[in-house]
Amino acid sequence: MNSYGVYPGGQSENPLSAFYDNYINIWIKGEYLPLIFAQNPQNITRSDIIAEIVLNPSR
Repeated sequence: MNSYGVYPGGQSENPLSAFYDNYINIWIKGEYLPLIFAQNPQNITRSDIIAEIVLNPSR
């Protein structure tokens, strides 16, 4: 089973983010990107990754 999606306003949806409009053109055209769900992060190869989010604990 394949899954597809796109975050037109960026995952944070923060209009002040430098990445806010990265996927708007894809979304406007009605296109989607493949979503990869792995049981284990080691199952994903570097070539599979087109975007990465790193979460850090708040201080």
